[in-house]
Amino acid sequence: MAGGTIELHLDGAPLINQEVTDYTDGSSYTTDANGKIEFPYSCPGMEYTDGSGVRYRMLEFCGVSSDLPVYKFGLAKTVTLSGRIEIDDLCKSACNLRFFNLDTGLGLNTGSGLKVNVWHTFSETLSAGRYRIILETSNWPVPGSEYLIDSVGVDARGGSVSDISLKVSRDTQTNRFGSTPPRADLIHVEHTDDSRFSVIKGAPGAVLPLVPVSVLNVQTGQALTGASENDGSFELHFFAPPGSYIQITQDPHAQAYNGFSSSNPSTVIKVPVELSTHTISTAQRLNGSSKTPLARDLKIKGGYDPGVAWFYGEIDSAMWSAGSSGRLSGQVEILSRNLNAETVVELQSGSAYLEQVINQSGQQKAAAPEGSSSDMTVTGLPISRSEPEWAELIDIGQIKLSNYRFIEEGKAIAEWELNYSVPDLTPNGIYQIVLSGQGWSMNPMVKGLQTEQRFYDDVYGEPSFHLSTVHGAAQITIGDYEPPRLYSALLMNELSNGSRGVVANEDRENFGISGRLVTNSSTAIFPPNTESPLNNSYNIEPFIPLTAYSNKEWISNPKIPFKFPSGSLTATVTSPSGKISLIGPYPILGSYLQKASTPLGEEIVRNSNAPDLHYGLTTYRDEFNVSFSEYGDYVVEIKGDINDEAGHRYDIRGHYTITVAETLDFETGVFPGTPFEVGDAYSPAVVIQPGVPAEVVIDIDHYPYSNKSQKVSKRYEDWANRFGYFQSDKDPLRFEEPGEYRVNYELRYLSEDGTLWAGTRQWGSIVETPNSRISAKGARGSESGNERRQWYLFSDTSYERNAHFFSPYQTGDVIWTANFTDWNAALQNVTTIEDAGTQLASVVSNRNNQYHNVNGSVALVSSVEQKAQMVPPFVNPDQPDVQWGYYYSANGRPGVSVREFVGTATSANGYWRFNTPYGYQLGNGYEGDQEDDFKFLFGGAVYRAPDSEFSFYGAYGGLWVMLPEDDEQGGRVMPPFQGAAGGPSGGPLMTIKG
Repeated sequence: MAGGTIELHLDGAPLINQEVTDYTDGSSYTTDANGKIEFPYSCPGMEYTDGSGVRYRMLEFCGVSSDLPVYKFGLAKTVTLSGRIEIDDLCKSACNLRFFNLDTGLGLNTGSGLKVNVWHTFSETLSAGRYRIILETSNWPVPGSEYLIDSVGVDARGGSVSDISLKVSRDTQTNRFGSTPPRADLIHVEHTDDSRFSVIKGAPGAVLPLVPVSVLNVQTGQALTGASENDGSFELHFFAPPGSYIQITQDPHAQAYNGFSSSNPSTVIKVPVELSTHTISTAQRLNGSSKTPLARDLKIKGGYDPGVAWFYGEIDSAMWSAGSSGRLSGQVEILSRNLNAETVVELQSGSAYLEQVINQSGQQKAAAPEGSSSDMTVTGLPISRSEPEWAELIDIGQIKLSNYRFIEEGKAIAEWELNYSVPDLTPNGIYQIVLSGQGWSMNPMVKGLQTEQRFYDDVYGEPSFHLSTVHGAAQITIGDYEPPRLYSALLMNELSNGSRGVVANEDRENFGISGRLVTNSSTAIFPPNTESPLNNSYNIEPFIPLTAYSNKEWISNPKIPFKFPSGSLTATVTSPSGKISLIGPYPILGSYLQKASTPLGEEIVRNSNAPDLHYGLTTYRDEFNVSFSEYGDYVVEIKGDINDEAGHRYDIRGHYTITVAETLDFETGVFPGTPFEVGDAYSPAVVIQPGVPAEVVIDIDHYPYSNKSQKVSKRYEDWANRFGYFQSDKDPLRFEEPGEYRVNYELRYLSEDGTLWAGTRQWGSIVETPNSRISAKGARGSESGNERRQWYLFSDTSYERNAHFFSPYQTGDVIWTANFTDWNAALQNVTTIEDAGTQLASVVSNRNNQYHNVNGSVALVSSVEQKAQMVPPFVNPDQPDVQWGYYYSANGRPGVSVREFVGTATSANGYWRFNTPYGYQLGNGYEGDQEDDFKFLFGGAVYRAPDSEFSFYGAYGGLWVMLPEDDEQGGRVMPPFQGAAGGPSGGPLMTIKG
């Protein structure tokens, strides 16, 4: 309801019993003894004049309602900002001017005359403070080709500022969120006497001058937005105890609506540990969920204090061994403004694990990897997993808390201890110790601190989810291992028709990128650079995706505590014409993180779960921004190394082939991800659009029973005809045995004007086991489990308005949906298996598969027997009787893929909504799916128990259809027409309109 209580402050104290004016409409009000006013509308803009005639005001705020108890506003002296804006070409749409106050998060929006004049003078009365003045054309629903943005910072804390100048040119447009991260080497943390706060300090030049700066504690998932000074320095008071990882962003044009955003470039620093008693260190937010949303105006609206627990202690030794045991202990500081001597605090238990980050062979690993993986199928595709901690990490014991003591208002202390035991089958390597909530990292280990009291100072925003389920607290080693080498990738934020980045040629069979939209291409194809600042170079500094990653706004806890600065980086670039350029060596100074986007900064995936951030390394040297101006194949050789805090040295090296060409659009004779039956033949056909006589190479590898030694391969190589059609006259490859397959397409065409056109596509799936009583399914109902039927009407399940609905349970069934943006509904691809007999039950007995049940179906997961001393299968694949379960997912329509990857269980982070641009693949636009669009939902189930000589490969196929809004039945999951069991009719798959 519009209208509510506002409270006005002057110089930090309530403005008591004073007359104030709303300068937006001239109405007058009088504050009470607490500085409060019952304001009848939603948009106050208050001004106060003192006895000396000095005026104070706030910028107008819209959103006051009775939903919150009070909104607090500080008044500052009025100042005038005046100046001139010049533009080199008239705006084609409205050019809006925004005066954004960096200190309050409030702003004033005005128009400009830049549609008719190439200059505009302004003079605005505002409240004193630091400002970013932004000129921007409309970006709704998406910035167009005429989009413009630029800004200038102004420090008006000391009074009015005149002669402000902003010159805007179309020739200097870049990503509106920026592309340069803060300088990690110029940022440090100083601790205060108050355990709740440290000071994060950026030296001059750490960030851009007078821009928003946000920080986020990666362990606790709490964020704060402040601002930089005129020299690019900053200071922010924040919870950052020793051992914390802090993500820091800068926002050059104040574009991040909620302050902290992964769209802005960021870096991650680790707060140094100086005392041996802090060699184990991590922290946990104690509300178990998100209660205070991210926002730039939390000082106005307030928020809650969830409380934090900071665990620290001393490690007995950093060198452990398989089969060893010991005791770790330390203290936990419990910090909350809700904590007093009468607070009834409940101490809970926690879980402790080891996560392997480097294996015995020196290869980089990660538990539950998303976005990339070094755990591969036999076909050479990465297995992306969103599994819980207990399924992916090595369980070493339970954390016990005891001896709670209240210290003072806001602070208490308890003891923690861990009697750990390392399983006998734990392989050698480098590990991180993980301290976590029981069952899930966010399950609080201390309860009883939650209240409804709102605070207005030192309030931190909380992302809507905190999905970082692995919180490393210390590093240890087990036994001997080969010199470690990091899996690096280049151009992870560059997309080519849905595919992203490129891995080293040497790593193709051991490491891969899983971007979810499409199976990542074997050839990286990117357009040539131009003179436009939107596309004048590519940055070739390496990403190390397995080190840290996310599918939301914030990065996960880096798994290796790299030391900055350390090591060095060298790049050798060989162009298609043979020109060689050498870059470096230069020291590695920090990390770089930023969400992939269009050149102007627009999201490539919207309202859906997809890889968001990948951990990169940077030297902050412009020399690594290279121009690929020639058509053809570039080879980039990366050589380097970096140390961690313990002194381990990690090798970074590889050769990366990058094809510079225009994208050639084509469709294949087999729908991507199609599962086959034994006896089927593969159709090696291609249709190129528009039709050109391109060279076509198709490679198919079939692995009967997932056995590499039985691999059957076939290559089709020839030219399409002048109409762009290709069909080989060679005998087709016929699948004679069940198993897995992978296919790869490579197309090239050199036009008469010298333009190189190239296209590529690859995917994998299965050849089904014949005559088996085991079958592949989707899943019943929704991910929450509240809807568990195989057939249902959405109108009967309205309590699932935010649900992730599974692919239809039965092969051949259809899920019909409208756009449902008001429902926030999403589709979750999944493939499961069921057995009409008893064979599967006998194979999976004495395992934890029952904990992966998907609404009654068996989830596809890898497992070991539930015996003491065993470890998760991906940690030690050489254990006896390891069983492997995963599925190939392929959902899309001709030409556009929606979800295509190899996953396990429910792939909880793979859902998508229907108004997303799907990475702007050719044939898809900003609005995503339209009425009557459809998606094939294919799945290929794999379950193998090599020691039992058992394997099953199952084919699944369903359909998704976008309904018109006036469809009478509405959303539903049913068979087409009437099912064999009777009941209502699902309706036809499609109707032909005359």
